[in-house]
Amino acid sequence: MDKYNILIVDDEPANLYLLEELLSENIVTSARCGDEMFSALEKESPDIILLDIMMPGIDGLALAGQLKGDERFSEIPVIFISAKNSGEDVAEGLNIGADDYIRKPFNNAELLARISKVMNSRKSKAELYRKATRDNLTGVFNRDYFFEALSLKIPKADRENQIFSIGIIDIDHFKKVNDTYGHQAGDRVLKNLTRFINKSLREYDVLARYGGEEFIFLLDGILKSQAAFIIDRIRKQAAETVFDPENHLHVTFSCGLTDTSEIAGQTDKSDFLVKTADRRLYLAKSGGRNRVILEG
Repeated sequence: MDKYNILIVDDEPANLYLLEELLSENIVTSARCGDEMFSALEKESPDIILLDIMMPGIDGLALAGQLKGDERFSEIPVIFISAKNSGEDVAEGLNIGADDYIRKPFNNAELLARISKVMNSRKSKAELYRKATRDNLTGVFNRDYFFEALSLKIPKADRENQIFSIGIIDIDHFKKVNDTYGHQAGDRVLKNLTRFINKSLREYDVLARYGGEEFIFLLDGILKSQAAFIIDRIRKQAAETVFDPENHLHVTFSCGLTDTSEIAGQTDKSDFLVKTADRRLYLAKSGGRNRVILEG
């Protein structure tokens, strides 16, 4: 079995000891109740949770329901390990969102095999999700993912009075790169530039390939004036960076920006934001390229 970060939640010291010994080749954390479980989760997110059902206070079923209802922890796989072993008990555990249900007393080999099966299944699902949401060449998010994220973000911004900025980037004279140095050189520029931009953004910002040499991004919690400062700094640094070492290629980019302060009264707010950013990108390109435009 591969090594995993495993959180065991069980109120019986003997059960904790047995599981800790069995899983000793992994990184194991133990908790004896719901409060200890959430305290451990706040410190570090495990790969998988092994959860007892019959515990004092909040039982395992209720804890699993809380986990699945919290977006921070909802994707962590859960395996129930319980002495409650009727078919109805198993069904209730699985229906609440558990990935598997193991009856006590358990067989050691079976437990290890079931943990491996759940983790391998999660890996397969994660890979399918990555392929569905990521651009194959650059590894950043794809266009479909971006617009899905934007469609979810706008209602939340309306409800909670949140702000964010949207921008579109276009690599200047990229066709010349392909025509002069070939498409492999162009691909290297695309991959290295997006990696460069992504490293300059925060984890919760969203960068996606919009099409060809165009990229679209969402910067959360800031208006376009602050976004312009960030993107302009990246633009200046990018102009001095080699993005294709084989041909010592430098590139510049143009950018159009907008933000949520401009969408009041708009029927299709997503469409308005994207069209506004695109219009300003056109102004940046027609105005000489290698610049950021946030008005017009």
